Amino acid sequence: MTVEAAALPTLRRRRPWLAALLSFVCVGLGQLYNGEWRRALGFCLAFVLADGFIALTFGVATPSLLTVMWLLALALAGIGLRIGAAVDAFRRARRIGAAGLRRFQRGWVYATALVVIALLEFAITRSPTAWRSYSIPSASMMPTLEPGDYVFAERGYFHRHAARRGDLAVFRSPGSRSVDYVKRIIGVPGDRVALSDGDVYLNGKRLDRRRIADFAPAEEKSPIPQFVEVLPDGRRYPILHASGLDALDTLAETTVPPGRYFVLGDYRSQSMDSRVPEIGFVPADDLTDRPYLIFWSRSLGRIGMGVD
Repeated sequence: MTVEAAALPTLRRRRPWLAALLSFVCVGLGQLYNGEWRRALGFCLAFVLADGFIALTFGVATPSLLTVMWLLALALAGIGLRIGAAVDAFRRARRIGAAGLRRFQRGWVYATALVVIALLEFAITRSPTAWRSYSIPSASMMPTLEPGDYVFAERGYFHRHAARRGDLAVFRSPGSRSVDYVKRIIGVPGDRVALSDGDVYLNGKRLDRRRIADFAPAEEKSPIPQFVEVLPDGRRYPILHASGLDALDTLAETTVPPGRYFVLGDYRSQSMDSRVPEIGFVPADDLTDRPYLIFWSRSLGRIGMGVD
């Protein structure tokens, strides 16, 4: 009488370099390749949670230095998880060596997991965001915004909030709807606005303007006279104005029509704004985003500065 030997499972050696590469490309996939689905699930969920928190922050938080630091911490955590998962997969593969394959250790399973996780991450990263970034190409908003600044703005802010005097606002160009401008709102509907020798008059009263230290940007050959302009409600902001260099220093009194706004650039001598027919009064529907934070600049000291 003969007894047949039980069929032994085929042993397959786990390649550490392949396990590490799989988990670096797709967090958790190397652990799945090693036959450790629980570890794979743990790494994958942690990475997806980090991505989810990033998407949630972009979706609901107001741009600020604090939120940017939080996003940076989440991004670093995501990078750390990716590297950690790759190192873990490499070490575990070396420890496992050769082992019998489980039912889920198949190429088509790895490919399916890769596609599913990639689609999930794509959906998270492409979710609606409350932030939008802009680059500043011109000097029209100096000293608040300089050429080469990159700013985060709250998307659609003026679709949810009433515009106020002093607000920085992004709006679409009347001439080219693909071009955006950023200016400061000076007059709201019903206000009477005039300029005389560069001074702004709002509803018959001259806005207080106090001289401070001259502004000396790198792009300019000489310092520019700088002032602090104060609105009737006490809101204040810096402006630049070189007297006598701009034909728009004087503007006859005009009333801001209903549903429109009067805007000026902070560099009064170098700004196309509501003083020129090409811009004129800005319709409320064209006001979109509100800048909040400089996240990159040619002047490194400006990075992280809030704007108002």
